[in-house]
Amino acid sequence: AMADFLGKMGAQSRLATRIAGREGVEAKASLFSSHPRTADRVARAAAAAQINHAAGRPLGRDEYLRHRARTLYGDDADQGFRRGREFAHPGLGFRFKVPPDFRMRNSSQALVATHRGGTAIRFDGAKVAADTDTLRFLTRQWLGDVGLGDTERITVNGMAAATASARVNTQDGPRDLRAVAIRYDPETVYRFMILTPPNQTAARAEELRRMTYSFRPLSEREKRNLRPQRIVIHEVQAVDTVPSLAETMPFQDFKEERFRVLNGLEPNETLEPGRLVKLIGL
Repeated sequence: AMADFLGKMGAQSRLATRIAGREGVEAKASLFSSHPRTADRVARAAAAAQINHAAGRPLGRDEYLRHRARTLYGDDADQGFRRGREFAHPGLGFRFKVPPDFRMRNSSQALVATHRGGTAIRFDGAKVAADTDTLRFLTRQWLGDVGLGDTERITVNGMAAATASARVNTQDGPRDLRAVAIRYDPETVYRFMILTPPNQTAARAEELRRMTYSFRPLSEREKRNLRPQRIVIHEVQAVDTVPSLAETMPFQDFKEERFRVLNGLEPNETLEPGRLVKLIGL
Protein backbone atom coordinates (compact mmCIF):
# COMPACT_ATOMS: atom_id res chain seq x y z
CA ALA A 1 0.00 0.00 0.00
CA MET A 2 2.87 2.40 0.78
CA ALA A 3 4.45 1.71 -2.61
CA ASP A 4 1.11 2.44 -4.28
CA PHE A 5 0.69 5.62 -2.22
CA LEU A 6 4.15 6.90 -3.16
CA GLY A 7 3.50 6.18 -6.82
CA LYS A 8 0.33 8.31 -6.71
CA MET A 9 2.12 11.11 -4.87
CA GLY A 10 4.79 11.04 -7.55
CA ALA A 11 2.12 11.38 -10.26
CA GLN A 12 0.62 14.36 -8.40
CA SER A 13 4.07 15.97 -8.11
CA ARG A 14 4.74 15.55 -11.84
CA LEU A 15 1.32 17.00 -12.73
CA ALA A 16 1.93 19.99 -10.44
CA THR A 17 5.15 20.82 -12.30
CA ARG A 18 3.34 20.56 -15.65
CA ILE A 19 0.54 22.86 -14.48
CA ALA A 20 3.16 25.34 -13.27
CA GLY A 21 4.97 25.17 -16.64
CA ARG A 22 8.07 23.67 -15.00
CA GLU A 23 8.32 20.24 -16.62
CA GLY A 24 11.61 18.57 -15.83
CA VAL A 25 12.07 20.65 -12.65
CA GLU A 26 11.01 19.14 -9.35
CA ALA A 27 8.88 21.67 -7.44
CA LYS A 28 10.57 23.12 -4.34
CA ALA A 29 7.37 22.58 -2.39
CA SER A 30 7.14 18.94 -3.49
CA LEU A 31 6.93 16.22 -0.86
CA PHE A 32 9.97 14.68 -2.53
CA SER A 33 12.25 17.73 -2.61
CA SER A 34 13.91 16.76 0.69
CA HIS A 35 13.46 12.99 0.41
CA PRO A 36 14.70 10.23 -1.91
CA ARG A 37 13.23 10.49 -5.39
CA THR A 38 9.80 8.98 -5.85
CA ALA A 39 10.77 6.06 -8.10
CA ASP A 40 13.47 4.99 -5.62
CA ARG A 41 11.04 5.19 -2.70
CA VAL A 42 8.45 3.09 -4.54
CA ALA A 43 11.04 0.44 -5.41
CA ARG A 44 12.34 0.29 -1.85
CA ALA A 45 8.85 0.08 -0.35
CA ALA A 46 7.82 -2.65 -2.77
CA ALA A 47 10.94 -4.69 -2.09
CA ALA A 48 10.65 -4.31 1.67
CA ALA A 49 7.00 -5.37 1.64
CA GLN A 50 7.61 -8.30 -0.74
CA ILE A 51 4.38 -7.28 -2.43
CA ASN A 52 1.87 -10.01 -3.13
CA HIS A 53 -1.84 -9.93 -3.84
CA ALA A 54 -3.37 -12.24 -1.25
CA ALA A 55 -6.81 -13.38 -2.37
CA GLY A 56 -9.78 -12.41 -0.29
CA ARG A 57 -8.08 -9.64 1.68
CA PRO A 58 -10.61 -6.77 1.98
CA LEU A 59 -9.36 -3.30 1.05
CA GLY A 60 -12.43 -1.28 2.02
CA ARG A 61 -11.91 1.05 -0.95
CA ASP A 62 -15.57 1.99 -1.45
CA GLU A 63 -16.15 2.54 2.28
CA TYR A 64 -13.11 4.78 2.42
CA LEU A 65 -14.20 6.82 -0.60
CA ARG A 66 -17.69 7.35 0.80
CA HIS A 67 -16.11 8.77 3.95
CA ARG A 68 -14.11 11.19 1.78
CA ALA A 69 -17.23 12.76 0.27
CA ARG A 70 -17.36 16.53 0.80
CA THR A 71 -13.67 16.71 1.81
CA LEU A 72 -12.20 20.14 1.08
CA TYR A 73 -10.21 20.30 -2.16
CA GLY A 74 -7.84 23.10 -3.13
CA ASP A 75 -7.97 26.56 -1.56
CA ASP A 76 -9.42 27.21 1.86
CA ALA A 77 -11.77 30.18 2.26
CA ASP A 78 -9.30 31.81 4.66
CA GLN A 79 -6.76 32.08 1.83
CA GLY A 80 -9.13 33.01 -1.00
CA PHE A 81 -10.12 31.06 -4.10
CA ARG A 82 -8.48 30.66 -7.52
CA ARG A 83 -11.08 30.21 -10.23
CA GLY A 84 -9.47 30.06 -13.67
CA ARG A 85 -7.67 33.39 -14.08
CA GLU A 86 -9.55 35.02 -11.22
CA PHE A 87 -8.59 35.29 -7.57
CA ALA A 88 -11.35 36.14 -5.10
CA HIS A 89 -11.23 36.41 -1.32
CA PRO A 90 -14.69 36.34 0.32
CA GLY A 91 -13.35 37.08 3.79
CA LEU A 92 -11.31 40.13 2.79
CA GLY A 93 -13.85 41.12 0.15
CA PHE A 94 -12.07 41.64 -3.18
CA ARG A 95 -11.34 40.04 -6.53
CA PHE A 96 -9.08 40.54 -9.55
CA LYS A 97 -8.04 38.68 -12.70
CA VAL A 98 -4.50 37.82 -13.79
CA PRO A 99 -3.50 37.91 -17.50
CA PRO A 100 -3.84 34.80 -19.70
CA ASP A 101 -1.27 31.98 -19.33
CA PHE A 102 -0.21 32.97 -15.80
CA ARG A 103 -0.13 30.24 -13.15
CA MET A 104 -1.24 31.22 -9.64
CA ARG A 105 0.16 29.83 -6.38
CA ASN A 106 -1.67 30.74 -3.21
CA SER A 107 -0.42 30.86 0.38
CA SER A 108 -1.31 32.55 3.64
CA GLN A 109 1.31 35.26 2.95
CA ALA A 110 0.75 36.15 -0.71
CA LEU A 111 -0.61 35.16 -4.08
CA VAL A 112 2.12 34.67 -6.69
CA ALA A 113 1.39 34.42 -10.42
CA THR A 114 4.11 33.49 -12.90
CA HIS A 115 4.50 33.22 -16.66
CA ARG A 116 6.94 30.85 -18.31
CA GLY A 117 8.39 33.86 -20.16
CA GLY A 118 9.79 35.18 -16.88
CA THR A 119 7.17 37.69 -15.68
CA ALA A 120 6.18 37.34 -12.02
CA ILE A 121 3.42 38.99 -9.97
CA ARG A 122 3.20 39.09 -6.18
CA PHE A 123 0.00 40.27 -4.51
CA ASP A 124 -0.41 40.85 -0.79
CA GLY A 125 -1.76 43.34 1.74
CA ALA A 126 -0.46 45.58 4.51
CA LYS A 127 -1.95 47.39 7.47
CA VAL A 128 -1.37 51.16 7.60
CA ALA A 129 -2.31 54.08 9.83
CA ALA A 130 -5.51 55.84 8.83
CA ASP A 131 -3.66 59.07 8.02
CA THR A 132 -1.00 57.40 5.80
CA ASP A 133 -0.80 58.82 2.29
CA THR A 134 -0.87 56.01 -0.31
CA LEU A 135 1.89 57.40 -2.51
CA ARG A 136 4.08 58.10 0.51
CA PHE A 137 3.44 54.55 1.75
CA LEU A 138 4.62 53.15 -1.59
CA THR A 139 7.74 55.27 -1.94
CA ARG A 140 8.81 55.53 1.73
CA GLN A 141 7.46 52.58 3.69
CA TRP A 142 6.98 49.73 1.25
CA LEU A 143 9.79 50.26 -1.27
CA GLY A 144 11.75 53.06 0.32
CA ASP A 145 15.09 51.36 -0.41
CA VAL A 146 14.41 51.11 -4.16
CA GLY A 147 15.17 54.01 -6.47
CA LEU A 148 11.63 54.45 -7.74
CA GLY A 149 10.65 56.69 -10.60
CA ASP A 150 7.57 57.37 -12.71
CA THR A 151 5.53 57.88 -9.53
CA GLU A 152 1.86 58.65 -10.04
CA ARG A 153 -1.39 58.87 -8.11
CA ILE A 154 -4.18 56.88 -9.75
CA THR A 155 -7.71 55.68 -8.94
CA VAL A 156 -8.70 52.01 -9.19
CA ASN A 157 -12.46 51.46 -9.21
CA GLY A 158 -13.01 54.43 -6.94
CA MET A 159 -10.12 53.60 -4.58
CA ALA A 160 -7.11 55.88 -4.14
CA ALA A 161 -3.95 54.23 -5.43
CA ALA A 162 -0.37 54.96 -6.40
CA THR A 163 2.14 53.43 -8.79
CA ALA A 164 5.87 53.66 -9.49
CA SER A 165 8.55 51.79 -11.44
CA ALA A 166 12.26 50.95 -11.32
CA ARG A 167 14.92 48.76 -12.92
CA VAL A 168 16.13 46.20 -10.38
CA ASN A 169 18.62 43.33 -10.30
CA THR A 170 17.35 39.90 -9.27
CA GLN A 171 18.83 36.42 -9.08
CA ASP A 172 17.31 35.87 -12.54
CA GLY A 173 18.91 38.98 -13.98
CA PRO A 174 17.65 42.55 -14.52
CA ARG A 175 13.91 43.12 -14.26
CA ASP A 176 11.56 46.05 -14.69
CA LEU A 177 9.60 46.57 -11.49
CA ARG A 178 6.10 48.02 -11.47
CA ALA A 179 4.59 48.57 -8.01
CA VAL A 180 0.94 49.44 -7.34
CA ALA A 181 -0.58 50.21 -3.92
CA ILE A 182 -4.38 50.40 -3.61
CA ARG A 183 -6.09 51.88 -0.55
CA TYR A 184 -8.89 49.40 0.13
CA ASP A 185 -10.06 50.95 3.40
CA PRO A 186 -8.62 53.42 5.94
CA GLU A 187 -6.32 50.79 7.47
CA THR A 188 -5.60 48.42 4.56
CA VAL A 189 -3.48 48.72 1.42
CA TYR A 190 -3.30 45.96 -1.17
CA ARG A 191 -0.14 45.69 -3.24
CA PHE A 192 0.88 44.40 -6.65
CA MET A 193 4.60 43.93 -7.30
CA ILE A 194 5.23 43.06 -10.96
CA LEU A 195 8.62 42.01 -12.36
CA THR A 196 9.09 41.67 -16.12
CA PRO A 197 12.16 40.92 -18.24
CA PRO A 198 13.11 44.26 -19.88
CA ASN A 199 12.50 42.89 -23.39
CA GLN A 200 8.89 42.00 -22.44
CA THR A 201 7.88 45.07 -20.45
CA ALA A 202 6.32 47.02 -23.30
CA ALA A 203 4.50 43.99 -24.74
CA ARG A 204 2.95 43.03 -21.37
CA ALA A 205 2.19 46.55 -20.15
CA GLU A 206 -1.45 46.64 -21.28
CA GLU A 207 -2.51 43.23 -19.94
CA LEU A 208 -0.82 43.95 -16.62
CA ARG A 209 -2.52 47.33 -16.45
CA ARG A 210 -5.87 45.60 -17.02
CA MET A 211 -5.09 43.24 -14.16
CA THR A 212 -4.46 46.18 -11.81
CA TYR A 213 -7.71 47.87 -12.80
CA SER A 214 -9.66 44.61 -12.43
CA PHE A 215 -9.13 44.80 -8.66
CA ARG A 216 -12.47 45.63 -7.03
CA PRO A 217 -14.54 44.97 -3.90
CA LEU A 218 -16.92 42.03 -3.82
CA SER A 219 -20.64 42.54 -3.40
CA GLU A 220 -22.38 40.77 -0.54
CA ARG A 221 -24.02 38.42 -3.03
CA GLU A 222 -20.65 37.53 -4.56
CA LYS A 223 -19.24 36.78 -1.12
CA ARG A 224 -22.12 34.43 -0.34
CA ASN A 225 -21.72 32.61 -3.68
CA LEU A 226 -18.00 31.94 -3.25
CA ARG A 227 -17.60 28.48 -1.77
CA PRO A 228 -14.66 26.06 -1.54
CA GLN A 229 -14.38 23.12 -3.88
CA ARG A 230 -15.04 19.69 -2.39
CA ILE A 231 -14.65 16.05 -3.37
CA VAL A 232 -17.78 14.44 -4.80
CA ILE A 233 -18.05 10.64 -4.99
CA HIS A 234 -19.61 9.37 -8.23
CA GLU A 235 -20.58 5.84 -9.23
CA VAL A 236 -19.51 5.20 -12.82
CA GLN A 237 -22.41 4.59 -15.21
CA ALA A 238 -22.32 2.65 -18.48
CA VAL A 239 -22.25 5.90 -20.48
CA ASP A 240 -19.37 7.40 -18.47
CA THR A 241 -15.84 7.57 -19.83
CA VAL A 242 -12.64 9.12 -18.52
CA PRO A 243 -12.93 12.08 -20.97
CA SER A 244 -16.62 12.68 -20.20
CA LEU A 245 -16.10 12.70 -16.44
CA ALA A 246 -12.92 14.72 -16.74
CA GLU A 247 -14.86 17.36 -18.66
CA THR A 248 -16.96 18.02 -15.55
CA MET A 249 -13.86 19.06 -13.61
CA PRO A 250 -13.96 22.81 -12.77
CA PHE A 251 -10.56 23.61 -14.29
CA GLN A 252 -9.49 25.33 -17.49
CA ASP A 253 -6.59 23.01 -18.32
CA PHE A 254 -5.24 19.48 -17.79
CA LYS A 255 -8.74 18.18 -17.04
CA GLU A 256 -8.13 14.55 -17.95
CA GLU A 257 -4.71 14.53 -16.32
CA ARG A 258 -6.17 15.95 -13.10
CA PHE A 259 -8.99 13.38 -13.13
CA ARG A 260 -6.58 10.49 -13.64
CA VAL A 261 -4.20 11.62 -10.89
CA LEU A 262 -7.07 12.30 -8.47
CA ASN A 263 -8.33 8.74 -8.99
CA GLY A 264 -4.99 6.95 -9.35
CA LEU A 265 -5.70 5.90 -12.94
CA GLU A 266 -2.94 4.78 -15.29
CA PRO A 267 -2.58 6.71 -18.61
CA ASN A 268 -4.59 4.17 -20.65
CA GLU A 269 -6.81 2.78 -17.89
CA THR A 270 -10.57 2.83 -18.55
CA LEU A 271 -13.55 2.81 -16.19
CA GLU A 272 -15.97 -0.01 -15.49
CA PRO A 273 -19.60 0.63 -14.44
CA GLY A 274 -20.16 0.54 -10.69
CA ARG A 275 -16.71 1.84 -9.78
CA LEU A 276 -16.60 4.80 -7.39
CA VAL A 277 -14.50 7.75 -8.53
CA LYS A 278 -13.74 11.20 -7.15
CA LEU A 279 -14.91 14.37 -8.90
CA ILE A 280 -14.62 17.99 -7.81
CA GLY A 281 -17.67 20.13 -7.09
CA LEU A 282 -18.94 22.80 -4.72
